[in-house]
Amino acid sequence: MGYDKYVSPLSERYASKEMQYIFSPDMKFKTWRKLWIALAETEKELGLNITDEQIAELKEHAEDINYDVAKAREKVVRHDVMSHVYAYGQQCPKAKGIIHLGATSCYVGDNTDIIIMAEALKLVKKKLVNVLDELSKFADQYKDLPTLAFTHFQPAQPTTVGKRATLWMQEFSMDLADLDYVLGSLKLLGSKGTTGTQASFLELFEGDQETIDKIDPMIAKKMGFEACYPVSGQTYSRKVDTRVVNVLAGIAASAHKFSNDIRLLQHLKEVEEPFEKTQIGSSAMAYKRNPMRSERIASLSRYVMVDVLNPAITAATQWFERTLDDSANKRISIPEAFLAIDGILDLYLNVVDGLVVYDKVIYQAFMKEIPFMATENIMMDAVKRGGNRQELHELPSCGEKLMKLAEVLASEADIVRLEAQVHAKVHESINQGQRDYYIREQIRVLKEELGEDDDYQSDSEECAAYREKLAAVHNISDDARARLAEEIERLAKTPSYSQEAALLRSYLDVCLSLPCDTTTEDVTDIDSAAKILDEDHYGIRKVKDRILENIAVRELTPDVKGQISALFYCTKICTADYNCTYICTYTKVEIICFRQFSGEYSHLCRLPALRKYRSFRAVGGELSTSTMPSFIFIFSGIIALSSVFLAPHLLQKLLLKRFSSPHSHTQVSFSSGSGIGAGAGSKGIGAG
Repeated sequence: MGYDKYVSPLSERYASKEMQYIFSPDMKFKTWRKLWIALAETEKELGLNITDEQIAELKEHAEDINYDVAKAREKVVRHDVMSHVYAYGQQCPKAKGIIHLGATSCYVGDNTDIIIMAEALKLVKKKLVNVLDELSKFADQYKDLPTLAFTHFQPAQPTTVGKRATLWMQEFSMDLADLDYVLGSLKLLGSKGTTGTQASFLELFEGDQETIDKIDPMIAKKMGFEACYPVSGQTYSRKVDTRVVNVLAGIAASAHKFSNDIRLLQHLKEVEEPFEKTQIGSSAMAYKRNPMRSERIASLSRYVMVDVLNPAITAATQWFERTLDDSANKRISIPEAFLAIDGILDLYLNVVDGLVVYDKVIYQAFMKEIPFMATENIMMDAVKRGGNRQELHELPSCGEKLMKLAEVLASEADIVRLEAQVHAKVHESINQGQRDYYIREQIRVLKEELGEDDDYQSDSEECAAYREKLAAVHNISDDARARLAEEIERLAKTPSYSQEAALLRSYLDVCLSLPCDTTTEDVTDIDSAAKILDEDHYGIRKVKDRILENIAVRELTPDVKGQISALFYCTKICTADYNCTYICTYTKVEIICFRQFSGEYSHLCRLPALRKYRSFRAVGGELSTSTMPSFIFIFSGIIALSSVFLAPHLLQKLLLKRFSSPHSHTQVSFSSGSGIGAGAGSKGIGAG
């Protein structure tokens, strides 16, 4: 290479050999000859007098271009196309007369430009996809590495290094979509003649328009294109060049954005482009590590973004069917746009492949800004607690903002302290329960080894309190008292933190809270009972009739013995101080219906017990409206209750889940009607 003339840096320093070849003279003039062959074949196939021998001669010399002959001829005729027609004819004397038959200069010139731009776009696409692939690897590798995000180059909210890389990827993805669209829409000029009318072919084919219409599609197919532009002047529309270079300018803009980000990140010492071992950053400052590759990307990108004006202005200033002021500009602007983009993408790939991430520096910078980034979350939390976002956001001084922040933090601190106290108490309780259980187990094992009975009982305050409550209850059967005492002793031996202990406590609390020492006289007046039922409950006629039947039987036969089908839920809540509840106890099998008015109960009826346990009665007492259970079962002193109020048709599901003793195997189910049946062993209760 000589050093006495200008050489473009694009081909000397930046563009790849592949892209340089696409825009080389060899690619251009070989494509010219392929187009001349395609034209001759088409004309022969459509009936012109062209022989196979002539076609074969043209193909024989399609690759060995005699550049010296063409160059010498151009000095004489001052026309590049005719110079190469002459040079090709010198190599193909038999086909000399049919070369370029019916065509114009733009047939080879413009069709070749389209073909070359298409090949160049394919290479750009390949490199663009490679860059996206490297970016995706980088994004995936650092997707979980937190970093500061910036708006206005001021710290904003957190993001991740990988998430930031997806911003670069998204822009290139958009560029790739634009490229695919433009590449897919490219068509050949075809052979349109001097003004786009194919007038010369009308002469060659003697006005056969049907045959002429086949020329362009056949040429396009032979050259690997789907179609030709349907209309044109002498040239294809220069708008095509504008669309192509616009795609390149879009890629350049995306690359420039990336290079800016890398340069700023390298200044922050968070991310650095690759730096070779022998690379020199500055001729003056040996310590410097300048982002030279990213700066070069930015520089070349600006060139491409500005170069897009050339085809745009050229397209805008064309006259009618054509002018020649586009030619010299196209020779420079189109190739150099592609050469620059090629260099940009090679640099981009090199930078992404070698990016160095300094995670400790990123973490340090991130932690410095965390208190400021928390302000928005604190403000949102303050709004949840009744604050006004607009007022909080617009507080004029830092002092006022800090005071508001202190109030919120103080509130949060109180909540945290309370949670810690609760946690500590729970932990202490659990530890104490585990300790007690361990000691009891030690004692039990030791007594087993000694052959002694395990008669150890806990004298805990809890069990002592239950014993006192049981002793205070007088009007209760011996069986029921014995059963409750048994359950208290069971609780004493059960680990306090266990689920069984919780169940036993609930059971004992319910049993010992019932007002069993208060009784009333039976009221067996059927008319009075019917009136109360009708006043308090709408509908449910069958159930009411069943209750009245049982009252009538007791009136006529006071000493009757047998099953009583009288369990019925009839709680009506009209006001806060009104309840009416039917309660059936199993051991005496009796129904007690009463109305509550301001805590006082009016006894409607109580059926005598089936068996001898008449003293254990559930009647009016000091129950409040809020604690009054819907209905209560007592099975030999074992109670299960529900404090929720449900309609009768929902009772089966409720009973199956909730109305069972902690230790018995009571089964509850509906009969064929709308009643409830309950059984424990061989005994049972039925309700209509």
